[in-house]
Formats: sequence, structure tokens, C-alpha cells
Amino acid sequence: METKNIRIKIVSDRYDNTAPLMNALDPENGMPRGGKKTDEVNHDHTEVTTEAELIRDGVKTFIRYTESELSGMEGAVTQIYFDDANPETVIMDRGGDYMTTFVFENAKRHICVYNTPIMTFEMGVHTKEVKNRLLEDGFIVLDYVLEIRGAGAERNRVRISLIN
Repeated sequence: METKNIRIKIVSDRYDNTAPLMNALDPENGMPRGGKKTDEVNHDHTEVTTEAELIRDGVKTFIRYTESELSGMEGAVTQIYFDDANPETVIMDRGGDYMTTFVFENAKRHICVYNTPIMTFEMGVHTKEVKNRLLEDGFIVLDYVLEIRGAGAERNRVRISLIN
């Protein structure tokens, strides 16, 4: 097993009220099409650079990092991983007060359980796109819609990049 300390940059764009946005986002950059300004579609943009571990065991690749205050889940440990033979299925495990496991698989919907300090509930994760180029070019892009009880709650586009 090989473990390496790294730095990663996480760029996240979140769009509320996704039902009308499902086809209104440019698939290349995740930004609204049709001349709409991002503030007209309830857009949040965050960028975080943090210390992480890159772990490779010969079968799977893992990125593990601790969430910051900016994410609202300060201190939670997040682990993103994939099977090297099937890199287009990416799994995210989060521990701490907001414990969950999300499965991202191109054009598929998975149900997960989300545990919070207030309550536990089911969420749907409908993946629009997984672009996993971590081992070749140093980045992963996840584009997905989170659903609560079948209704689109928000669309997220996250890019995780290794920093040299």
C-alpha cells in the first residue's frame, strides 16, 4: 500500500431549484446556458484547497481529507475512492456528524442514507456525469443532482484536482 501526502483543490458549484435547470446547464462547464446569470438560478460557488492523503493499494485509489468550516461539516473526514479497473464509478464516504455514502455512476441513480445531528433520511443521487482522470491528469469531476423524496433539491458540479 502506498500513501502520499498531497494537496487538493475542490471547486464546487451548487444550483438550487434544479427541476428547470436540468437541461439549462452547459455540460462542459456546468454553468447556466441561455444568457441567465448565475445569481438568477441560485448559484453557490466555493473553492477550497486542503491537505489530503492519496492512498493506492493496487486495486483501489483513495483520496482522504478533513472537511473545513467552509463546507459546514468541519472536522468530518471525507474519503473519495474508486476501483482502478472501474474508475467511472466513484464513491464518497463521509464520517462525523453528517455521515453518508454517495455512489456516483454515469447516468445512474442511487439511494443513500444521510445521517445528520437532527435526523436521518434517504437521498437520491442522480449522476449526470463522472469524469475520472485522477490517475492520468490529476482530476475528478462529479456532476449530480441530489433528490429528497424524488424531488430535485440541488444540482452539484464538483471538481477535485491534485495540486503539484
